[in-house]
Amino acid sequence: MAKLSTRSSENKFGQADQYTAIDGTPFNVSKNSIGRVSSDDQEKAKKNAIAHSNKVLAENGLRLDGDSLYDIKSGKLYDSDYKTAVRTRQGEQETADKTEAARADFDSLYNKMISGIKDFGAEQTELAKIQSARQFGSLESQLRNVLTAQGRDPRQIQEILARGGAGQQRGLADLLSGINQNTQGQLLGAQQNQIGTNMNLEDIGVQRDSLQEQMTQFLMSQSQQRDQFNRQMSMQPTGFEQLLGAGGTLLGAGLGSIFGPVGAAAGGQIANSFFPQQ
Repeated sequence: MAKLSTRSSENKFGQADQYTAIDGTPFNVSKNSIGRVSSDDQEKAKKNAIAHSNKVLAENGLRLDGDSLYDIKSGKLYDSDYKTAVRTRQGEQETADKTEAARADFDSLYNKMISGIKDFGAEQTELAKIQSARQFGSLESQLRNVLTAQGRDPRQIQEILARGGAGQQRGLADLLSGINQNTQGQLLGAQQNQIGTNMNLEDIGVQRDSLQEQMTQFLMSQSQQRDQFNRQMSMQPTGFEQLLGAGGTLLGAGLGSIFGPVGAAAGGQIANSFFPQQ
């Protein structure tokens, strides 16, 4: 039970000679030479105790509501004495502050994870485009040179290049689609660790540990994924390689079956250029 002022001491005449504020601060009543007090001095000490009580309540965001203490910010009532209520409220505030800090720390890690996944997806996409264009450009140039040196009809050469270009674009589109699907899957996995607005400090800690483990695994796997991706890119068949036959070993037969004699004639030289024997 909380009160702004409590009669806490009496003199030998049964008069109140001390009032105590809500936080335990004493306010003594002035006495005369024989120890008696006047009602005016009693009222003065009582008012001082009440003023002090209101001051400390305001400083702590509290006000008296009947016999209970009301937390102005949270709207919570404390049915206890002032000191107990303040200790309880301070403990709750410390927990709330720790929870807020933990939530901010989680959000920072989560945003870092999401950005990392998106950035790596963008990196893979750009690398796929660069590598595909490089492969296509080299193959196109060598094929054009060989066919031109043989004196082939420019229209036939252009037909070969056009077919190869179309195949290269289809292969690149499939690769980009796979990269996007992988990125979306990783994002979905990270999003499963999101925290709810009502999670307590312990639950947030558990979710953060889970996200941190996922983040560590993601960072560790990036280098491996880059190496694997580069290997896949080097193995990724371009349009011309598809036209030239399985693995390039049946280069002449592949070209011949698709483009007729002009392809068969160029087969040996192209095979030596693009598919050297191991």
